[in-house]
Amino acid sequence: MRRRFAIAAGVYAACSLSLFIASRWLAHTSTDQAGLVQSLYTGSPATLQDRRVVRDISLRLVDQARASGLRSFRVRWEGLWYFPGDTIIDLVAWADDRVRVSIDGGTVVHDLSRSERPTRRRVAVSQGFRHLVVRYEQREGDVGLDLRWAPASQPLRPLPFDRLFTPTSLDYGERVVAFRRLAGAFWLGVPLGVLLAFTLWHAARALVRLAVPPESSGDEVLSPRATAILAASALAIAALVRLWGIDFGLPHTRSRPDEEALIGMALRFVQGYPDPDFYIYGPLYAYGLSGLYFVYYVWGLMAGVFDLPVDVAASWHRHWEPLFLLSRVQSAALGTAGVLVIYRLALRLSDRETALVAAFLLALAYLHARDSHFGTVDATLTLLILISIHFLIRARLKPGGHDEVWAGAVAGLAMATKYNAVLLAVPFAVDLTLRAIAARRAVTPALMGRYLVRVAVPAALVFLAVAPYTILEFGRFADTVHFIREGLRTGGGFTDLGYGWTHHLRWTLPYGLGLPLLVASLVGLTLCVRRDWRLTAILCAFPAAHYLVTGSYRWVFARYMLPLVPFLCLLAAVGVARTARRAARTGWPRALATAGLTLVVVWPSASRLFQFDRLLARRDSRVVAAEWVHDHVPAGSTVLQNGGRYGRAQFDAVYGYEELTTERAVAALSGRDGDSPQGQTDWIILYESPLGRYVDPAIAALVTERYELVEFVKGSGSESPVNEFDLQDAFYVPYAGFHDVVRPGPDIRIYRRRSS
Repeated sequence: MRRRFAIAAGVYAACSLSLFIASRWLAHTSTDQAGLVQSLYTGSPATLQDRRVVRDISLRLVDQARASGLRSFRVRWEGLWYFPGDTIIDLVAWADDRVRVSIDGGTVVHDLSRSERPTRRRVAVSQGFRHLVVRYEQREGDVGLDLRWAPASQPLRPLPFDRLFTPTSLDYGERVVAFRRLAGAFWLGVPLGVLLAFTLWHAARALVRLAVPPESSGDEVLSPRATAILAASALAIAALVRLWGIDFGLPHTRSRPDEEALIGMALRFVQGYPDPDFYIYGPLYAYGLSGLYFVYYVWGLMAGVFDLPVDVAASWHRHWEPLFLLSRVQSAALGTAGVLVIYRLALRLSDRETALVAAFLLALAYLHARDSHFGTVDATLTLLILISIHFLIRARLKPGGHDEVWAGAVAGLAMATKYNAVLLAVPFAVDLTLRAIAARRAVTPALMGRYLVRVAVPAALVFLAVAPYTILEFGRFADTVHFIREGLRTGGGFTDLGYGWTHHLRWTLPYGLGLPLLVASLVGLTLCVRRDWRLTAILCAFPAAHYLVTGSYRWVFARYMLPLVPFLCLLAAVGVARTARRAARTGWPRALATAGLTLVVVWPSASRLFQFDRLLARRDSRVVAAEWVHDHVPAGSTVLQNGGRYGRAQFDAVYGYEELTTERAVAALSGRDGDSPQGQTDWIILYESPLGRYVDPAIAALVTERYELVEFVKGSGSESPVNEFDLQDAFYVPYAGFHDVVRPGPDIRIYRRRSS
């Protein structure tokens, strides 16, 4: 193995050295082809005084001009600017006296103001070599020129002269670009490919080891091979139901709250900013997402789409769909991984049948699969909590190892994902107390000190290593925590649904898992307590603490119950397996009884999950409405949309619609808005959903008197009493029911102003 590694490293080093030498030779032989052609003109009519190829835009030639007694002159820089893909850039130019910047013959910057704060111009450019011309004119007085650029909304920087070539060096520029693409793909792609292959190979081996259970105890119905096949089937089903409809809502970017914020955090990391600038969630999820974005960048580099890592962030303005899909795939993959962890944990606590039942129950658990579709932190948090408890249970069953350290470290990762994972301190405290009881002594400072060193210290160190800005920017972090605490305590203006203790028990969990699974979990809890109450106490400490704490909240989002789902599935699996064993002692009758009971328990959840996935895979009503508007509403029209930011359609900026808020439209109707002609709104778009159907009376009267309905897009706005929505969450898909629901999104009515 070492010999193979040494040979591979030698080959990689030799190839890298060859590319480096070729790069230096290319740079050495290109002094007259890389850069811009700079021309100095003086006099009237203008006379060419000097022409040369330069590597920057500067006024160092001013000294030369002044030495010649010149007080006025003109400078022209010309060349080819290479863009690796269609993009949007910002240009800023400042000059004393005048500067003009043209791309492909079109003037994009013309600065005459001598302003200390010049305007930032936004320009759309297409992939390839674009013709760049910069003209500077100096008359008398002070001399100054500053020209900078950036991908849209990014920090400004000098022009990238590694992408600039003289006007006659197109062939050379194409060779340089192709060579750089090859070198970048080699330097980044080969190590990354080797790392991915190594990771996938060992992950596959680990999956096999995890899926194959210990040798039969003599009371097992299934063989190890059959068990492994069934465990793999559970994983496959889990992946399928979590990836089905994963592109929901796109290209609409506000189909799910919080996705944009986490993507924005990851893009900051890609651009080299270590501060997440967002403290509602920990940064771990965004770190993982930025890693996926780096893989996306390497692919784009090899495909010629990207040139620099910041191009990934710049692509947000034209191709944001891959950024959302990568985030959702990460969440779905981590949600699927939870099925493997619950299988292994159940195998450690019980037997093969119980482990398989637990895996299938979690694979088809509606609430868990539903939230695994979203590019948010909840599925990741649930997985890390489960892994931490798994290590804690393993430390209990096999003392003397380093499992407590691993349990603490993973708990730190969970806290760096979402801060409420601090409740993992409860099962650790229960474990410490049980250790003291087993030793027939009190929890002494010495015992507590040793335990804290092995658990709390790794947790704290990992948390601080992953989320250092919770300390470095403690004031902003504390303000965010205070904001979240106030919202949880008061409800933060959302629909008041009471406290979580009752709401989750009568609504979130019954619809999210089904009553049969909840009943089976109670049976399993009773059986577990009778068998080993100590292990049961450790296993159930976190879900109990989590339910008690979240039950005190006035925010009662369904996703708050997600960390409880794997534990309830595990307890239900114990109840199913033990009940089936009592019904049929041995052989295939017991296997069939287990399968039948599992199907009965999981059916309400699985059927609801099927309805949800099938609906999620359809085109969103906001996307359909936006496309209709693009096809039928003239550019520049005035459009009023009611509802919140997550309910409105998103229009392409190229159409230049003037979008009015409800407040501005009401002001216009009442004559309080001098900028808007009274009642001159061209189009009105109204949204209806159980999540919100508020329409201002003035707008309703205006629609009745002056507008006609021209299009109706049916979504999820059905008034059917069997449809249940998470009323505090701006997600326009039913949580349960799905009666008379056509597609995701609200019902949308589009009205046009009558001509007379």
